[in-house]
Amino acid sequence: MPTTRSADKAQKSATNSSREPGRSHSGGELTVVGNDARSFLKQCINEADMPTPVCPRPEKGVFKMPSRNDDDYGHSLTNTITNGLKTLVQSFPREKHIAFGSKHGQRIPLQLGVPGCQCVGSPSIIATLPLYPVLPVIAGATWWDISIVVDVNTAETDDPIAKSRSSHAATLQHIEESANCMMVAQGRLFVFAIGVYGRLARIYRFDRAGIMASPAFEYAEHPEILHEFLWRFLNPFEYGCIVVGSDPTIREPTDGEYSWAHGGVRQYEKDEERDGKFIERQDVCRWFSFRNGEGRRIEYLGYKIVSASVDHVFGRGVVVWKALSKGEKRVIIKDVWRSVSKPSEMSLYDDVQAYYQQMQADDWEGDIPLLRVPGLALMARGESLGEAEERLRRPGPRATRTGPAILTDMSHRDLGLPTGHQTMTARLIGKDDWRDHEKDHDRLVIETVGTPLTHFGRTKELVEAFRDAILGHKYAFEAGVIHGDVSESNILLNRETTADVKGFLHDLANGFNWKRFLQSRGWTNDIESWIQFVETGKGIVSEDGEQAGRRRRAPRPKDEPAPGNDCAHRTGTYEFCSVNSLQEEATGSPPRSGWVRDESDDLEAFYWVLVWVLISLRLSTIRQNLGQVELRTLFPAHPQHRAAFNVKLRWLKANNIRVVQERQLNTLLNEFRALCYRNVIGFASDAQPRIPPDA
Repeated sequence: MPTTRSADKAQKSATNSSREPGRSHSGGELTVVGNDARSFLKQCINEADMPTPVCPRPEKGVFKMPSRNDDDYGHSLTNTITNGLKTLVQSFPREKHIAFGSKHGQRIPLQLGVPGCQCVGSPSIIATLPLYPVLPVIAGATWWDISIVVDVNTAETDDPIAKSRSSHAATLQHIEESANCMMVAQGRLFVFAIGVYGRLARIYRFDRAGIMASPAFEYAEHPEILHEFLWRFLNPFEYGCIVVGSDPTIREPTDGEYSWAHGGVRQYEKDEERDGKFIERQDVCRWFSFRNGEGRRIEYLGYKIVSASVDHVFGRGVVVWKALSKGEKRVIIKDVWRSVSKPSEMSLYDDVQAYYQQMQADDWEGDIPLLRVPGLALMARGESLGEAEERLRRPGPRATRTGPAILTDMSHRDLGLPTGHQTMTARLIGKDDWRDHEKDHDRLVIETVGTPLTHFGRTKELVEAFRDAILGHKYAFEAGVIHGDVSESNILLNRETTADVKGFLHDLANGFNWKRFLQSRGWTNDIESWIQFVETGKGIVSEDGEQAGRRRRAPRPKDEPAPGNDCAHRTGTYEFCSVNSLQEEATGSPPRSGWVRDESDDLEAFYWVLVWVLISLRLSTIRQNLGQVELRTLFPAHPQHRAAFNVKLRWLKANNIRVVQERQLNTLLNEFRALCYRNVIGFASDAQPRIPPDA
């Protein structure tokens, strides 16, 4: 491929970058793939089944570059790129047509309609999804309409990879924001974007773990590169996908299905219906497909986004939906990306279920049905889509014990590139610890549908919800699972007419199986062994003692955390951290030797959540010498370790809160506070025991 001097310099820089991968502004892995743009296409996007149409070659070129002396060179360059891209897709079949339009950095918010979600992208150019009407979509396009974005910069020196990444972090972040908006809105597994830097361009592939970038190329000299890319992008290898990167397990409802959902949802969403918000727009709603034990497909229609944690492209991408089964039963769908090295939330729900099913085994013949554990959400089904995808790809000609092909090529000669339910950036660049960087795509169906805690009617309902959620925490602990993230969003009211509990605990994503932990180290996995481990750092040696530990666990690598650290660093939601946890964060050392976070820290978090609810809704009076500054420090939005530790410790020493005309609630608050103070290491009396698991 002939290149000019500027492109040649960029290619050299790109090659160096691929050997020394870095981090993006938001923390994702960043690497340049291939020796040139064509090898990037080979490694990052499958060839189309149909032959590529001939690339247009107008007499004056596809991209008629403007003069740098133009009064508004940036505006002219954006229009040139837009017109050139339109030319490239003219030869595509009608069903593969996409329309390009200039946005010149106009802000396009991602309007999910849930609190705290403020994603915004500002692309220079957007392209519609195939088959969309051209003018209406370009004029008022939302992130549900957009297939790809282009970020146009006027100079080669704006390239965030060829130059120092720190000096061009904003350039890369700009395109990251648009990529995140597309991924969230459409449920994409990964997205592509194009960055233009003067006469050079790069193609980017974003997933939930990192960025793969092509080496820079001169797009005006070689329009066939973008032409080939767009053809592959619009002809996905995977059946059921609109573009490459689409999730084949989701789809938009038809007009008839959307009309059916309107009728089915109304019986559940009477309060929301008054506000006209009981169901999302048709293009926002989506069917989620699962496979049951027999391999049969089961679908749920997600009709309302409940919550989302999608601040940046390299996060967990959590989106929670209210959904409807085809039998019009309401459920919750949780879509999330988790670190490959961490246990899935589904496995923890399964651990709890297996424990109580085993206890019931003598009373049943045949398969034991799902048991409802009081105070704990019931998972109906779940699927680790990433693990399932990888199982289908093994064994292969390039597979290894630790995963599929790495270093230079992620494709399989028969299967093509992975669908994308598991990220692949760290494996591609050959990281030994790739499991800590890559993410798996998980999806859960929760049968227990709750109401936000702050929507309680009377304080009696609130207290009963806490009582039952604490009971659920106890049952989970007895089964071996510590929740690890007790917060106001993870305790819900249960208003189902058939419910036998008033509240429940959900979201085990931060959970930890203490029984598995003890067993993996050759200790007995009972409560006595756990208490000894919490107090001394060592459990009770099992009958086969150290032999079991050696048999189950290889010698610890130097970079592996010391035993106990895998549970000690589960801090949960910061506002509700225990005093002991804050002391460790503030001082950099644990409150005592061998200390780890345990179930008592969760129980203290219940207290802080209750106080937070009463203060937030102005249902309580506070001791006068506690000012607004201290109250803000009590539940800080951002980490303030030492200040929060001092304020929480002072709070626990004396009764600081009172609810008017609620004598029983005030007694409960005071006794709960005293229990929490007993748990503070080094400040409460040494004669007082820690909060027991059954407190």
